[in-house]
Amino acid sequence: MEGWTTIRYLQAQGKSIHAIAKEMGVTRKVVRRALRSEERPRYERAKRTNPKLEPYLAQIRELYFTKHLIGSRILRELRAVGYSGGATALYDYLRGLRQPQLSSKVTMRFETEPGQQAQFDWSPYTIELGGELRRVVVYGMTLGYSRRKHYTASLDERQGSIFEAIEECLWHFGGAAKELLVDNPKAFVLDTRPAHFRWNPQFLELCGHYRIKPRACIPYRPRTKGKIERPFFYLEQQFIQGHQLQEPGPLPRGTGDLRARRP
Repeated sequence: MEGWTTIRYLQAQGKSIHAIAKEMGVTRKVVRRALRSEERPRYERAKRTNPKLEPYLAQIRELYFTKHLIGSRILRELRAVGYSGGATALYDYLRGLRQPQLSSKVTMRFETEPGQQAQFDWSPYTIELGGELRRVVVYGMTLGYSRRKHYTASLDERQGSIFEAIEECLWHFGGAAKELLVDNPKAFVLDTRPAHFRWNPQFLELCGHYRIKPRACIPYRPRTKGKIERPFFYLEQQFIQGHQLQEPGPLPRGTGDLRARRP
């Protein structure tokens, strides 16, 4: 900063670039750069990777680009193999790997009162279960106000399994919200056309039993039920991706289905 000021001062006194360079002990290129710049020079430290992160760079890139894991999951995997650095260093490095993406979609956040709404959906996954690849369907329900979540899994997505998953979630929460927001599969909706919209009568019977008002999403607009879509993303990143699961063994003798003993 002092050098920049002195060079500009000497030039204002009528001294040539050659004379200024000789007096300051710098090259003429440095003098010209100082005279061209109208902004004061700022010290910028060269960016370098945190030393504690360097031994894990290849693993980080594999987890990020090949396995598509998010930052918090990558941090957990690194901690397991000895990484002792901070989370900020990792997140800064990942930020440099990402390509900037601009979204053309703008969404207004929608909130509901306590006990007003729950959202239900499911997602199929092919995972290694008990040493072989199996198709597993994970069902999930999220309470709109508190964001409390509950998941249950099945090997199919037939109507009976879907209804059983809804009941499992209701039993877990200890009650039902006033509304249940769902997508538009045949298990719920027989006709999605606005002028001919028709609920599946079996689904209406289930809602009537638990005194729930059914609500359907707008077709092809998953953001309508974003509170349940995002928890599936978290489940995928933190639990499903990169894990091998063991298939549960038989129940101990004398242990039956808990639902069979519910009143």
